[in-house]
Amino acid sequence: MHYSLARFERSEVAKQRLRIIEFYKRYGERATKEAFGVDRRLVSRWRRRLADAGGDVSDDDTGGGDDDDGGCGCAL
Repeated sequence: MHYSLARFERSEVAKQRLRIIEFYKRYGERATKEAFGVDRRLVSRWRRRLADAGGDVSDDDTGGGDDDDGGCGCAL
């Protein structure tokens, strides 16, 4: 799990990841990296998982690679 999400329970982790996705869409990669320590690859992975779980993700960019996402078992 990303260190910035370690203080949350599983459902809270999913909510926080969604907030980070929304922040990323609004402010971009640089601001997201500075605010949360999360890069484009990780945001892209979370967006794919949300889409795969039936969530609504507009303008999905799936260019991410493989990095540690913690595998919390939640939809994101």
